Amino acid sequence: MPQTRRQFTRRFGRRRAVILAPLVIAMLVLPALTLALRSRLPAQAALSADPDDRLSWPILNAVTAAWLLVGTVALAAWLHRHRLSPVGVRWPAPFTWAAGAAACVRSLSLVTGNLDDARPQAFHPAWWAHPAAIAVIAAVSGAVGWVLAGGDPDLPTATVRPGPEAPRITLAPHQRTAWCRSVVSHRTFAVAGVLAGLGLLGVFTMPGIAGVLTVILAALLASHATVTVRVDQRGVTLAQSIPRRALIMVPFHHIEHATAAPSPAGLPRGAYGVVADGTVFGYRSRASGPALRLTLSGGRECVFTVEDPETAAALINTRLDDLPVPGSTRGASC
Repeated sequence: MPQTRRQFTRRFGRRRAVILAPLVIAMLVLPALTLALRSRLPAQAALSADPDDRLSWPILNAVTAAWLLVGTVALAAWLHRHRLSPVGVRWPAPFTWAAGAAACVRSLSLVTGNLDDARPQAFHPAWWAHPAAIAVIAAVSGAVGWVLAGGDPDLPTATVRPGPEAPRITLAPHQRTAWCRSVVSHRTFAVAGVLAGLGLLGVFTMPGIAGVLTVILAALLASHATVTVRVDQRGVTLAQSIPRRALIMVPFHHIEHATAAPSPAGLPRGAYGVVADGTVFGYRSRASGPALRLTLSGGRECVFTVEDPETAAALINTRLDDLPVPGSTRGASC
């Protein structure tokens, strides 16, 4: 167990650095450029094609740094809370890398556009700083961030098996049975719709790529609103309905036992879709109702809000009985 915890801690420390680094770099780029080129910059920076849209460099630096600092501190606090979660802490990486790249390009564009002009009448960004170009740069940077964040470490193999009181089903020798249920999170759909509306409004009314990123986030969120929970020969899988991509995969050899719970206790309240809170992770589609609870090795739990969790739990426990695990302990309580 200590070895597993150290593995998670090392992986989390590296991932946290990867996630936060772009925001810290973006926070420093504009002050560094203005300090290095202060002799060639006017007292006020032109921010747009409007000649009256100007701001002094110290104020511009302070405003930019303040926004990025607030985001960095908030994200760092969120990451610390989820430092022991086996899922849920990789997805911020593409967004911080995309946002950091966009902020750096914007800062570089502002400085170069105001260079060697005592009083610029208007600001016209270079071709590489137009919204379409920034969107491409942000997309590539986001992909790089996802790769650098790395995959989640594997849980240790479970050495505890379901006790005699755990629910089971009777299967004929060599019988293969699967269980599957579709789950819809209406609140996730609603949030995705609101984000999509705000993003489209931003695309047509605001400069930069904030609107585009918001629309992309809405699309990703909507793709998590309809999922399928499946128990088969591989284990327990939570997959998107469209596209058919696994969001959470828990092999049987990581599971100690399964139970049907009356509510998704342990999942963070107010969070829907794929969620994680410390050592508990899973999928919440509603505030209350039946849930499938998997007790995993390493002191972690996986919880899904789903109908008919009793059948799923019984099938999982039956499958676990067939797994030979060296040094396993029978009779564990559920």
